[in-house]
Amino acid sequence: MPPPPLEKAMILIAVSKYTPPYAPLPGALTSAARLAAWAQAPSATRSYKVLEIHDRKEPVTIARLQTEITKFLENHVIDRLVVYFVGHGIVRSAADQFWLLSDPENEGVDVNAFMRRLRTYGIGQQNEHLTQGQLCVIADACRSTGKDAVDFVGHPILNKRYKEEKLQVDLFQSTSLAAQAFHVNASGDGGEPFCLFSAVLSEALEGKVPAVIESDHHRYCPAIVNTRLADYLEDEVPRRAAKLNVEMEPDIDTRIRPDQNYYDVLDKDAVPVAESFEVGLESTRSGDDSWVAPERVDAEEQRRVRDAKSEEFEAGLGRAEELAQLGHAIGGGFPSAKAACETSTSSSLAMPRDEYHLSWVKPRELCLIETRPDQRNLGTPFFIRQKDGWLLVPMLDFTTSVVLDRFPGDVFLMRLYRRDMPGNDGENGFLNPMSPWDTSLSTHAASTTIPPLKVADTWRFADAIRVGSEQAPNNANIAGYLYDLAGDQHNIQRTAHYMAEDSALPIDLAILAAERLWWKQNASGGWSVFANLPEVPADEEDEPALDRPLYTRDSFAARQDVPVQGLVPIYRQGWAMLAEDERVETPEFLKSIANKPLNRAAVLLPDDAMEVLAKNFNYEIHNL
Repeated sequence: MPPPPLEKAMILIAVSKYTPPYAPLPGALTSAARLAAWAQAPSATRSYKVLEIHDRKEPVTIARLQTEITKFLENHVIDRLVVYFVGHGIVRSAADQFWLLSDPENEGVDVNAFMRRLRTYGIGQQNEHLTQGQLCVIADACRSTGKDAVDFVGHPILNKRYKEEKLQVDLFQSTSLAAQAFHVNASGDGGEPFCLFSAVLSEALEGKVPAVIESDHHRYCPAIVNTRLADYLEDEVPRRAAKLNVEMEPDIDTRIRPDQNYYDVLDKDAVPVAESFEVGLESTRSGDDSWVAPERVDAEEQRRVRDAKSEEFEAGLGRAEELAQLGHAIGGGFPSAKAACETSTSSSLAMPRDEYHLSWVKPRELCLIETRPDQRNLGTPFFIRQKDGWLLVPMLDFTTSVVLDRFPGDVFLMRLYRRDMPGNDGENGFLNPMSPWDTSLSTHAASTTIPPLKVADTWRFADAIRVGSEQAPNNANIAGYLYDLAGDQHNIQRTAHYMAEDSALPIDLAILAAERLWWKQNASGGWSVFANLPEVPADEEDEPALDRPLYTRDSFAARQDVPVQGLVPIYRQGWAMLAEDERVETPEFLKSIANKPLNRAAVLLPDDAMEVLAKNFNYEIHNL
């Protein structure tokens, strides 16, 4: 039986010509051309409509991508979309990944925002044979960290079109987080340049590798299926890389479920009986690094610098812990929100009027800010003036926020816990002995101690970190952004329901989850935020292979008028959604500055944006 028809489309983006100090990547063009040839080859089960965007004749720019991709998506009915990028890439964190374009210092694709927008283009919504549309993203690019990524501004490419729909997503990334991908230059005997991951992927898709073909246990066998393809790439790419004396480990997650998880259905007579030769590698000199395109920063030097920065960062955390413990000793009772800030290089604080108590531990060096007893659960942040702008400092229950002079633009969160919480044996019951620090608002952490989180582990990490988040509110925000990265909208909404039921709904999570979010001003001029949370169905069959906890499948009735903790998001990603999402009824004054935060892990506002915020949200400026 042949498979039911799927309308398939492929967008290929290849950037080969870069301005120094980024190396040229001529193999990007040959790699993209090879994949395009496979997609367009005569086949009853391929038949991809293909859009190729490359720099053979003109640069690849944001404007060009916007025009060509938007037109392509709007003029085709699509059930499965494959997006392929080959070129240079950088990351700031798992949720901030960028594909660099022809002007790499100034233009790049915000990968996560691009994927989020693709979910609004109706993929798979017109096919009665699919429960969900399909998206496959293939990225053959470095995922390097460092100073290039700290302030980089990516672009989502697409405008939001319709309501977001859940998609089944296959994600094939050539290398792991904070690591490099490799390109092999043309050999001396005339061989073409190529990108290593793309070469291994293409030969597998072309039907040359028996290991990726399911011949017995698939409805449409023999078929090249996503799970076998993933297993093969995870084994074969590191083996090929070792022949070039480099290390490269793909990061792959396959979520397109049977029986539609095939990339090709083969004739029984066409199944190969032996492994093919290793395409391209026979023309390279094994062990000769001259054949591997140089990175902007040498890998060994990059590791050495990162190690040195990590030592400095760990020393900074020691100072942060000292301040947090001082805040515990001097401040009021548990569980009020607190902040301890070094102020020797700061000039001002902007604080919501009458919500917090400000005290000095050491004049002109250290101040302590604490929630007033009658102002619990508001979660309104304050701002501290640093050299680059006004840094947003969250005020969350069970949490102490720490700001250090040595790490401008960063906020460190120390989670507080009740002593009766399971597994907490810390002195005074305050500190979780396993993981007291939350460094998700630290750009320095992202560039020095970035966790090697694979995308396949994103779901599990989000599932784990949200447990107990009523006493670690920012964990709920982190889980929400990780679920968003993985495309799991239902568990964003479940986490929001849990927080609304057991504690307080933090605003970043509310922005991700709500079907409506709005600000309301009272008679005295103060503001509050409210959310309507949608009904969530029980996902009886959702991701069965993951063996996920039962709480990731629960159903919830819709909730109306849920109070939200906080007036503005504490993450930059949330600010971007204030201006673009029709579910979010942002006040005009706030919408006018929604794109103002500088691109850091924490929110850093320029002076003009802070003036607007202070005027409308009734902030007082305290000169230090």
